[in-house]
Amino acid sequence: MRKQMFAALTAAVLFCGALTVPAAAKTKYRKGDVNRDGDVAVDDAQLALKEYVYYGVAGKEHVLDAEQRQLAEIDGEPEITVTDAAYILAFYTNWLAEPAMRSTDIEEWIRARFRSYAAK
Repeated sequence: MRKQMFAALTAAVLFCGALTVPAAAKTKYRKGDVNRDGDVAVDDAQLALKEYVYYGVAGKEHVLDAEQRQLAEIDGEPEITVTDAAYILAFYTNWLAEPAMRSTDIEEWIRARFRSYAAK
């Protein structure tokens, strides 16, 4: 009985391991919308910064799920950094000043304004 249960569990683990999700999976949310509420705002920058502090600095578990980490990753670095949070916040503050930016893609906006980002 134990061998059968072990074999079934092993088969299930191997089957699940064969299922892969592409690294750049599409999401219905836009970059920067970390909390997935439809807007890029201060709380999104706070979540990105929290992920950086908890995971990147303190070495604790991720605060964000995989999709949220993808949405928070703005600067092209492999991990979420302070720069990601700063870009989200800069985008939001400029969006307040220019409401027509609502449909602008955050990465396009950053490339147009920050030379160091455009080089990546």
